[in-house]
Amino acid sequence: MHNGYNEARTFTLVSKEKNQFNPLMHKESIDLLTFVSKERESVRHSIITSLQEVIEYNQKRKMDTLNIFEEGMISTQEFVYGLASTTKTFNELKQDIINFLNLQLEFVKFNDNPMIHQNVSAKILYQNKQIGW
Repeated sequence: MHNGYNEARTFTLVSKEKNQFNPLMHKESIDLLTFVSKERESVRHSIITSLQEVIEYNQKRKMDTLNIFEEGMISTQEFVYGLASTTKTFNELKQDIINFLNLQLEFVKFNDNPMIHQNVSAKILYQNKQIGW
């Protein structure tokens, strides 16, 4: 997937604090018994916290126009895709997802996760199964 996006490569390991962001409500966490840093002690539940780090890092260096994606692993040992943008609206990101996957997707408002803003987020359903958010 390119279409104006740059690929990011981030760490699969995050802090326990950042791993509280768990939009798909994965039940089990994978925590390392020994780790180099508190910032890298758990396998992430979501790729978005890692992409957020990339956005913040670049914004501190006055790079304000960012459209990034990543394919990476999360705590369920699945590979997932994530998109992040400082320029695109929610609806533009939604359309990019539809164009990329080329599937009949349904977008349903989040009502059950206090960590996600209800008006600019949605569960992504394919054949009535949640495949993302």
